[in-house]
Amino acid sequence: MSNISKALKYLGTKQEDLVTGFVGVVTSISFDINGCIQAALKPPMDKDGKLPDGMWFDLDRLKQVGKPVLAPFPYEIPRAVVAGPAEKPAK
Repeated sequence: MSNISKALKYLGTKQEDLVTGFVGVVTSISFDINGCIQAALKPPMDKDGKLPDGMWFDLDRLKQVGKPVLAPFPYEIPRAVVAGPAEKPAK
């Protein structure tokens, strides 16, 4: 399974950042040009009914808490994406 497939499986899961203790549901995944893969965590509503801001965390800092909140995986990964890097162009 590729890193892309593994990362996308975080979508819809409740995660906790091991450094800060921040907890939220993964609503987005980012693949940075430098190789970092990050997840956006969106916390639940506060006691006043307001939705706090989400935050981005490296996947290596997260641990799953509870069961996934997203039932079926909503995306198919195109075969071209998981096939690996393109061939080096001929000179």
